[in-house]
Amino acid sequence: MLFTRRGVLTKLGALLAAGLFGKQALAAVTTGGAGSANPYHVPGDLIYDNTYWDDCRLVPGGFRFAGASDPTLVDWQPGGSGATFKVYEFGKNDEAFGTAQLSHRYKLGTDLYFHAHWTPGPNGAAENGNLVGWKIDYSIISFGGTFVASSTVDLSDACQGTAHENLITPDVQVSGTGLGISSIAAIRIYRSDTGADDTWSGTATGSLPLLLEFDIHFEIDEPGSSDRVVK
Repeated sequence: MLFTRRGVLTKLGALLAAGLFGKQALAAVTTGGAGSANPYHVPGDLIYDNTYWDDCRLVPGGFRFAGASDPTLVDWQPGGSGATFKVYEFGKNDEAFGTAQLSHRYKLGTDLYFHAHWTPGPNGAAENGNLVGWKIDYSIISFGGTFVASSTVDLSDACQGTAHENLITPDVQVSGTGLGISSIAAIRIYRSDTGADDTWSGTATGSLPLLLEFDIHFEIDEPGSSDRVVK
């Protein structure tokens, strides 16, 4: 891996080959002054030579509800035994709301990838091959910008026939043009059928799909920003 600090390029592999590891190697890449509180901290901008991925998460504990068409908080016992957990099951047309903020590690202007984690709970075999019509309405903008009319992402996904499986919907690419750190996404997550994208047969409590989390995959090129609001 190569680390760049505004004109300073250090090849970590060369340090490893020379046997410089631990504090000696860290001292070799230090570019700060002697008065630093952490002698192994590299002040300034640290930029990765490669890029990496992480999730911006909206967990169900952060959901907000309209009071009508709300998902139901139900008991879930993974594997059919052991502890019981509380998760949200979604009937058709149920909806929840939330917001998410992009990290200061975000590579400016790169595309985002929306997806959801869900499970059929104990209904894997009964619902094998059936689709759940997960959808996302969203509006996202950098701070200082103006929110625009929402767009919709279709995250419909099929049950694979295994009870309690941790399923992840296919990623759907969303343009990151113009986005920066601290961009805010307003999110509505819901289940709907636009024709043939929700064929789940169960309708009673206990036979509905369970939403575990909504995530946004985003690309990383730095460990953070060199300023509180500017990268």
